[in-house]
Amino acid sequence: MLIEEKSKYYLKKIRAKAKMYEYHIPDSLHSDTEKQVNQLIISAIAIIGDFSNDIIDSIEGKEFDYKEYQENLRFAAKFFDGYVDSKLYSGDEDYYLLLGAVVYYLCDYNGSSHVLVSRIANEIDLGINGIDRVLVQILAGNSIESYEGKYPILNDIINNYNQFNATGIFANYKYLKDFRKTVYEIGSDRELLFADALVAIVYLKIKNSSYELMPKYTGVAPEVWHEVLRKGTLVTELWQSQRELGKNEVFQGKSATIQMPTSSGKTKSIALIILSAFLSKRTNYAIVVAPFRALCREITEELENAFSFDENIKVNELSDVLQMDILDILFGNNSNSEEQSVYVVTPEKLLFVLRQNIAILSNVGLMIFDEGHLFDDLNRGIAYELLISTIKLYMPNDTQKVLISAVIPNAQEINGWLTDGNGVVVKNNVTQTSHTDKVFCTLKIQYFSQ
Repeated sequence: MLIEEKSKYYLKKIRAKAKMYEYHIPDSLHSDTEKQVNQLIISAIAIIGDFSNDIIDSIEGKEFDYKEYQENLRFAAKFFDGYVDSKLYSGDEDYYLLLGAVVYYLCDYNGSSHVLVSRIANEIDLGINGIDRVLVQILAGNSIESYEGKYPILNDIINNYNQFNATGIFANYKYLKDFRKTVYEIGSDRELLFADALVAIVYLKIKNSSYELMPKYTGVAPEVWHEVLRKGTLVTELWQSQRELGKNEVFQGKSATIQMPTSSGKTKSIALIILSAFLSKRTNYAIVVAPFRALCREITEELENAFSFDENIKVNELSDVLQMDILDILFGNNSNSEEQSVYVVTPEKLLFVLRQNIAILSNVGLMIFDEGHLFDDLNRGIAYELLISTIKLYMPNDTQKVLISAVIPNAQEINGWLTDGNGVVVKNNVTQTSHTDKVFCTLKIQYFSQ
């Protein structure tokens, strides 16, 4: 489906109207909105239906080009998001919120999908015999409650899906096909739309799951990853940013310079990079460098939670007083060969440690540098750059080095310097971020004298 210029114009009017409400602009100052904007809902729903249909066909092994749909899916996502906030809709708000959450998920804006789902009423009822409630629970990432309604086969899908999230095993895709076939035979038009969306999303949830992808991305046996993921402390679904790391062999130990925007799963990605190194036996020691103490504390807490399933994985934030037992571990004098350690430090603290004995670097197989854009900071950038230069000089060539930044315009140059041209660059052209609009308006201010 081709989105024409007039449709794009109407979308801009809808989003401008939404921004007017967001910024509390008085109604009398709102620009007029053509009635035709309401007709965009037909195109947006058609986009969801077409894409869901091709996803379902791919279960049978039929190939399709996802890139063909990207522009249309983003158009539909922006439409539903703006349509609700512009207050132009009629009927049940939850209907449009759920459609928006669905299409955001389909175009890999997982975070935006979660935001819209969180706005949906707990007891949503769109008159589609409970399909809506099941779909909301799936999108929210919750365990799905048993279903009572017109389509008993939906309970088979629920049981299989809950089992998959717990064990990594989805018993039978046939239930998805049979459910869709049943809805097409006896369901309403609205039920058809949401049934297609449900089947497509369940399939994508499985296809993009950690259970399916992490063994492929790391070369570690599926049973090893399944045992770890069943503990429930790691992400069970990889967002697009994390899938790109896998495709670029970062989970296999390749050095990289990564542009990863805020709220795209950065710390969860760091946890997967570290655990991949540990499970593949490439190293027992990893260091994460973050520029601020507060950020170090935040990363430490998240990694402690992620690795809480294994008491042999220690996460430490170095204190101001370097205790001898910490130094022994860093020097490789740890007698417990099963223990694996992660250290979260500021650049200044790590420089201090290295001055005590630079040989520490020979025992570290993974270095992760967070907030790499702070090279440009007048106060902290020099220390950060000096640290990395020192590490490059003394660290073994086969050590994995990963630099992560939200904004890094010269990623190729940084990567060439950091990895001597042996690493990969993962930039924002493959990592989806939420779109932000700015609205400018002119207000006429009048003064009255008393």
